[in-house]
Amino acid sequence: MRSDDRRSGRRPPQLPLRACRALAMSAGLFAAAAPGLIAPAHAQQATAEAAPATPAVLAVEIVVEGGDEAIRAEIETASQLYDVAEDEIENPDDVFRRALVDKDRLVAVLYGTARYGALVDVTIAGTSVLDENAGAIIERAAAAGGTLTATITVTPGPVFRFSEINIVGVGDEPVPVEVGTTGLTIGAPANSGDIIAGESRIVALLKQRGHPLAAVVSRDVVAEHADDTVEVTYLVAPGGVADLGEIRVSGAENVDTGLILKKAPFAAGQRYSPKALDDYSKELNALGVFSSVRVRPGEAIGPDGTIPVVVELEERKPRYIGFNVAYGTDTGALVSGYWGHRNLFGGAEKLRIDAEVSGIEAADPEDFTYLLGATFSKPAVLTARDDLIASAKILRESTDAYIRTGAEASVGLERKITDQLSVSGSLAVEASTIDDVFGTNEYLFASVPLTVAYDTTDNKLDPATGIRATAKFEPAAGQIGDTGFMLIGEASLSAYQKIDDDARFILAGRVSAGGIFGPSLADVPANRRFFAGGGGSIRGYAFQSASPKTADGEIIGGRSFLETSVELRAKVTDTIGIVPFIDAGSSFAKEFPDFSEDIKVGAGIGLRYYTPIGPLRADVAVPLNPDEGDDAFALYISLGQSF
Repeated sequence: MRSDDRRSGRRPPQLPLRACRALAMSAGLFAAAAPGLIAPAHAQQATAEAAPATPAVLAVEIVVEGGDEAIRAEIETASQLYDVAEDEIENPDDVFRRALVDKDRLVAVLYGTARYGALVDVTIAGTSVLDENAGAIIERAAAAGGTLTATITVTPGPVFRFSEINIVGVGDEPVPVEVGTTGLTIGAPANSGDIIAGESRIVALLKQRGHPLAAVVSRDVVAEHADDTVEVTYLVAPGGVADLGEIRVSGAENVDTGLILKKAPFAAGQRYSPKALDDYSKELNALGVFSSVRVRPGEAIGPDGTIPVVVELEERKPRYIGFNVAYGTDTGALVSGYWGHRNLFGGAEKLRIDAEVSGIEAADPEDFTYLLGATFSKPAVLTARDDLIASAKILRESTDAYIRTGAEASVGLERKITDQLSVSGSLAVEASTIDDVFGTNEYLFASVPLTVAYDTTDNKLDPATGIRATAKFEPAAGQIGDTGFMLIGEASLSAYQKIDDDARFILAGRVSAGGIFGPSLADVPANRRFFAGGGGSIRGYAFQSASPKTADGEIIGGRSFLETSVELRAKVTDTIGIVPFIDAGSSFAKEFPDFSEDIKVGAGIGLRYYTPIGPLRADVAVPLNPDEGDDAFALYISLGQSF
């Protein structure tokens, strides 16, 4: 920056702005520097003295000429001296260093508010911190004990405004960017932060228009103190327009380079754009085999007008293990573990083996639920967006509604149509022996599950904005009662909306519904019927209990269901949150919800402890319209939000 008084031919007494260009354009520079990083040469003049019996206390006074409270608040926030006001002084040199940092730091803050004639003076014990003996004076005053007073005097000066904004190409090369794209406006306050942001906008727009090597070589900012105006000139090297060329991969030691190239969401010869490279980075991150992914343009445009795409990768460890523990007063305790491999054959193939035991608080192991399963996936089997997914499991379920022993297997494809929309289809086989209110029955059938999923949420584990929608249709045929056929349809919609900018308050809602068509209720396999109630359904009611029952109170389950939930997720601190919620719904004997069953309503409050892998959840809920025999409350503990 340059500060000139062109009309009078003299320079005013404040700090020269050109000398402070880096300071003014990066107001946070000194914020990142620890006080101890600045070692004044004359600090060595301080003489060590014995510490007083009662250490001195630092008092900080801020004087703002004109009494501007907004400026005072900015100074209090930015001042390192103010951070330690009222503290006992253990190290006088630390106070001295903080004062020196404040001298320049606060000028930068005022530049950020377009006050380029600002003056800042810092005195301690009545001595300017710029005095060559300041270090020794501060140390002697601290050694004397009592109160050591620091005074920060700020003369903000007038707000400077933009009078001229220019974009000039190096060597008069044309720059295909309009001045208006900088976001700067003639007559607006010339905040230093806005000037930096204008530079970023110029570069971003040039890159969007196919200039991969665009850069702002320099910015010349001239403050006219005679009329309190600022002229800004950006010197820009736009570079040439380029197309995307060859992909150069480094860091892929165990992952097939062919897969990495196949995942590129662009073709060679396509016009360069930052979005194309960002999308490529997302595709590679989604493979789950890399701990670090960087995709950037090369250093130079080739003679053919293309620029190489440089892909720099770091691989994750291929094997992993984990476990999970959950508890609900209705379902009891659950313990599960898993082992996985992220890159089984070198093509980012994933294999995961899961084992689970639940209901382990029961005295009889016959009442336990067991599961052993494996899932295999292979990306980019047909096109870059097609993943093969295969799974198999054997299990024994023991619930209040049925006991099932069986096995399942499926194989299918999932296609990612866009970043938000995906579809999947598979062929599945299921065999079961089930004991329920209708007796012991055997089932063997094949099905073709088809799923459409749409997700615009900003975070998969703990969303603050966006929606999630899924719809599933599953025709099945085989040994299914007298009909030999059934169609299962199910849909769910969840929405999330932050109430404040910091997302400390989030309103979340969900509605789900489904129906089974074809067989009678008695012929539908019990594990395929719809049940309501429990931690993932209607909290406050026991697992499966909000469902059709026999006259004796035995749970049957239904051929349709409807559920809804609303939560207010409120963060008390960065790691602790509370969540008041209300759930409602039921399952029904008919194919469509006919409200022949009472709609059960549960309400409660949850505690959340936020961790890097997701929130730890503890919910307590009560049934608002319980049946005879329902518990007075229910407790649920698990990892992750309820939906």
